[in-house]
Amino acid sequence: MPKFLYKVKDIDGKLLVGALEAENERSVRHIITEKGYFVINVQKMKKTKLAGFGKPVSIDSLIRFTHKLSAMFKAGVPILTALRMLWEQGENKYLQIITSEIITDISQGELFSDSLRKFPEVFSEIYISLVQVSESSGDFPQALEQIIAHLNRQKEIRRKVQNALMYPIIVVVMIIAVIIAMLVIVIPVFKKIFSDINVDLPFITRMFIFLSDNFIRYWWVGFVITGVLVFVYRKYKKTPRGAYKIDECKLRIPTIGQLIYYVALSKFIHSFYALSVSGVEISKTLASSARSCANRVLEGKISSATESIVKGKSISRALQEAGCLPAFFVQMLSIGETSGSILNMMKILMTFLDDEIDFQINKIFTILGPATIIIVGFIVLFVLLAIYFPIFTLWGNIG
Repeated sequence: MPKFLYKVKDIDGKLLVGALEAENERSVRHIITEKGYFVINVQKMKKTKLAGFGKPVSIDSLIRFTHKLSAMFKAGVPILTALRMLWEQGENKYLQIITSEIITDISQGELFSDSLRKFPEVFSEIYISLVQVSESSGDFPQALEQIIAHLNRQKEIRRKVQNALMYPIIVVVMIIAVIIAMLVIVIPVFKKIFSDINVDLPFITRMFIFLSDNFIRYWWVGFVITGVLVFVYRKYKKTPRGAYKIDECKLRIPTIGQLIYYVALSKFIHSFYALSVSGVEISKTLASSARSCANRVLEGKISSATESIVKGKSISRALQEAGCLPAFFVQMLSIGETSGSILNMMKILMTFLDDEIDFQINKIFTILGPATIIIVGFIVLFVLLAIYFPIFTLWGNIG
């Protein structure tokens, strides 16, 4: 049956959105009206995304959703009642629609984890795996607390990376702004002066005047080229080969590549620990943890190591042969396996990685600070030379 998106109002006048499978629009209106809601709009859901019904779910929204669900489970509220309450209180319209679909699935006898699996863009493999384990043990609150802790760690890592990468972006924007200001404002003024005094211009001055004239005349070409490059990049990134190559290039960026590698490694170790503590089987733990890396290169190496581990090889040895961990990590995991305390060893590695990420971020700031000053200084120096060379020539002729 087709799926329909709907907007309704409850008895208090609050706007709610959701999704429902039905034979036609009339059936949807009838079902919703019987539940006591006033129908505002019903439309057939497209196969793409939930466009027009709010932004995709942020990690903050997902944390709040999970936190509220955990609190209600602790209070003994049944899962369907809890989900209906969350649907009615929904802050994020995108998540509200998904919640309505989960309510329908569970009402029809589906497991909570199976319903979550239909929305991989919102609920990660780790999230679903921990919920699935709790369905067997019956300890939903504990599983949700682990999920909240995991999401908070991911949020903190993301925040650190965004702060670190924001500085290079600001640097690049500043350099481009300086260049544009020189070409659009400074050079044209001196070009007019030089044409009035009729002096022979050196190559560097003629080069800057040429760049200035063409930039002012054809500035729109830059936007067209940028748009085409962004379009090609996005298309290429959607292909398996393109995604792998882009991730590979990211790891090769000086200084920043090291930070990206440690962030991916931290996501893997944190996910591996969370799933291992919950008792998820090793093959599924490794597969889910590999996908959480968000880096195709590291994911591929871990996936190749998984096959060896399933066949009986030790975790440390398999990961070492796959080349996905530094020697220090391999040695620490090997010690943990030998002593039977691999989970404690992972906790130590998680702390180490958090410190290493902070170190790499400080390293980026330390390097880019002086580099920015040097680059901007050279740009200004070349422009000054282009401006003052003709003036020196004129003074020489007068002399």
